[in-house]
Amino acid sequence: MLSPSDKRMPDPTVARANERLALRFYQLKTGHYLTGQYLQWTTRRPDAKCWWCQYKTQTLENLFKSCPQCKRQQKTLWATVLEDNRKHRAQSAQETAPR
Repeated sequence: MLSPSDKRMPDPTVARANERLALRFYQLKTGHYLTGQYLQWTTRRPDAKCWWCQYKTQTLENLFKSCPQCKRQQKTLWATVLEDNRKHRAQSAQETAPR
């Protein structure tokens, strides 16, 4: 539990995001995103099966990497991550380059 003296600050990008997006970010980060695995753990579902592809356990990894019903979203997600990583590396290289 965080105490008032705790110096951790929220991620500035998330803090600027709209409330719905920030909520999803923190659900993902804390493991409380609505997956079959989480809903079974909370006893809101009888099993953890993926409701999209019927894989035995719906996890974030299943949704982000292997569920065939999410392929279009996976492609968009990973292309965005790759592009952001390229931009970040280029920016870091510029900041550390000798002047």
